[in-house]
Parts: sequence; structure tokens; C-alpha cells
Amino acid sequence: MFECIITFLSFIVAVIFLRLIFQRRISQRFQFALCEIFFVTVLLVGCASTSSVKDGDLTENKEIEETLDENDKINNQNTLDPTSSEAEKDSVVKFTYELIHLENGTIDGNVEVLSENEITVVNNAISDFMIKSSAWPGVDIDKLSDCYQINWIFEDGSILEYYTFITGDKTVMQFGKDGQYSIIDNKSYENIVNLFYKILEEDEDI
Repeated sequence: MFECIITFLSFIVAVIFLRLIFQRRISQRFQFALCEIFFVTVLLVGCASTSSVKDGDLTENKEIEETLDENDKINNQNTLDPTSSEAEKDSVVKFTYELIHLENGTIDGNVEVLSENEITVVNNAISDFMIKSSAWPGVDIDKLSDCYQINWIFEDGSILEYYTFITGDKTVMQFGKDGQYSIIDNKSYENIVNLFYKILEEDEDI
């Protein structure tokens, strides 16, 4: 709209300018002034047209970008695997725990840890052991009169062995028969002992 008005005004100025020149009714100085007005008007028309084109291009580019964004969203939705959450679950390493009560290296009883809550108890005890920075040379497990072995059994059949027991006045956990031990919280040790007898009692009732 703006460029139309400018174009119309420039046309009027040009007509008046030409009529006055042909009729020789204006001075040379006034002719120069009219020329300047005419060229300024033409310049304004050109700027307005350029601005309009740029605005149109920007609007068009924005619309194209929005269309591409929508297409990307649709493509992403189409390429998502609806079973991805299930695949992630399947990729998690599966494992179980076995608790064994040892007396001087002899198995006195063993239970499987199967429920989620029970597994959490064992996880917490092992985590308590792993976060401890101080460690001491391991002891001979076969000479302990009261010890609980934790077998961490993975789906591929591999097993990690932990042993928790009391030495002196400290509750500790040792990794493997030849590993080192670290002091763990009394609560972690008690939870393992209580869990062992809880599951053992439940198994006997079946």
C-alpha cells in the first residue's frame, strides 16, 4: 500500500515538472529543485519495493522452515520404534542373588533372592562395601565359624562372590576368598542375615 502511494505521488510530480518545463514558467533553480524531489521520490519507491520483497522472502522462508520442522517431527515419529522401551528392558543385564551360610567353609544353608525388594537389600549391602575407600588384607573364609556368602549370578552364568562376617568388633565384607575386606555398616550386615533367615523360613513353610 505504501509503495503504491509513493508511486502515485512521483507520477504527479513528474507530470507537473514536465508541464512547467515545456511552458517555461519556472526558473532553472526551481527546475533543479523539482528534479531533486523527483529523484528522491523514485528512490523512496525503490526502497519500499525492496523492503517489501525482503519481507515477503522472510515470510516465505519462515513458512518453509515451519513446514520442514513439521515434516521432521512426522518423520521422527514414524521412525521411532514403538517397542524401544521393551528393547531397553531386554538390554539390561539380568542377574539373581544367592545367599549361603558358611560354618568353617561348610555350607549350612542356602537361599535364592528373587523378589525386587529382597534384591534391593543385597544391592544396598554390596554398594555399602563398594563405596568404602579403606581396605585390609582378606581373611581365610574357611576358618570363619559364621559367615554369609553372597553369590551375584549373572545371566551368562558368571558369578561374583562376596563374603560378609564379623571380625573383632567390626562388620565387614570381602570380595572373593583372596580379596580384601572393608568395613560396612552394621545395618548392612544385619539386613543380609535377616534376609537369609526370612527366605529360609519361607522356603521351609512351602
